[in-house]
Amino acid sequence: MQTIRVEETEGEVFPAGRRSCILGGPRGLPVEQFAVGHSTLFPQGAIPEHAHSNEEVYVVLAGRGEMRVGNDVRQVAATTAIYIPSNVPHSLINDSDEDLVVMWMYAPGGVVGHWEDERGGRPA
Repeated sequence: MQTIRVEETEGEVFPAGRRSCILGGPRGLPVEQFAVGHSTLFPQGAIPEHAHSNEEVYVVLAGRGEMRVGNDVRQVAATTAIYIPSNVPHSLINDSDEDLVVMWMYAPGGVVGHWEDERGGRPA
């Protein structure tokens, strides 16, 4: 059995104001068919709008913020799960003064391109 501790995973801090960690996929546990990870959005931080061919689910574990999927905008909070269809632009903004923690899962696996875009085209 392979295990990792979430609080010990390597993460990356992005200019948009979040730290993201891959738990399973190209790094972390040896998952091949999907990717799973978590992001901590600092107060006023974001996962900027992006779209990709992967279906995705976000699960808000702590905090609250504004989720946009296509033209649908809603306030989300802890215990909210959000389905994001393939190729639909989406974003999450922490509009509070506390951290927002979200777990995300998508298939197929790999690292979605918006991470490199946010780094200014630099690979991980």
